[in-house]
Amino acid sequence: MGFTDLFHRETPQEKMRKYKRQLDRTCRDLDRERNKLNTQERKIMVEMKKMAKQDQVDAVRIMARDLVRTRKYSQKMYRMRTQVQGVSLRIQTMQSSSQMAEAMKGVTKAMKSMNKQMNIPEMQKIMREFEKQNEMMGMKEDMMNDAVDDVMDDDGMEEEETEQEIQKVMDEAGLDFRTKVGVSDAALPQKNVEEQGETDEQLDARLAALKASMK
Repeated sequence: MGFTDLFHRETPQEKMRKYKRQLDRTCRDLDRERNKLNTQERKIMVEMKKMAKQDQVDAVRIMARDLVRTRKYSQKMYRMRTQVQGVSLRIQTMQSSSQMAEAMKGVTKAMKSMNKQMNIPEMQKIMREFEKQNEMMGMKEDMMNDAVDDVMDDDGMEEEETEQEIQKVMDEAGLDFRTKVGVSDAALPQKNVEEQGETDEQLDARLAALKASMK
């Protein structure tokens, strides 16, 4: 026994393991003793047969008494061994139950800690906040999409307005040109339904008149 063993107190689990080892050792010792008695019983039987052949009745009677005692001792050893083994099994069962209780104790402690950490109101608050932020993100995404669509529509309107301004400038330039060269509206080619039926000669005549007026 070491110096530290003087101040060490055995736990219940250590004591049960110690007692179980002692009981197992006792069972082995009883088995050895019973085997010796069985061997002795066989020897007595051999000697009894030998003495019976020699007509040694008294010796046979004495050996028979020894045989009866030996068998009784063997039976006692067997009963003792059975009882010791039963106690060892009960200790093993208690040890297993103790280990299971310790395991359940650890699991219960862990579950208790987890239950403390799980704050249901706080989790509900987090979920509500998540739903709120998710909804806001969806609304902002819709607003951004609408803004992009508006920009694209504005580009289309600007293109249309640009074409209108160009057409307006061209129209104004055409009026100035007619005023400068002194061409009346009747002298310019008119694209209407009636003129679609003009012949090539008529078109050539109108073009010649236009050139003459520009000289």
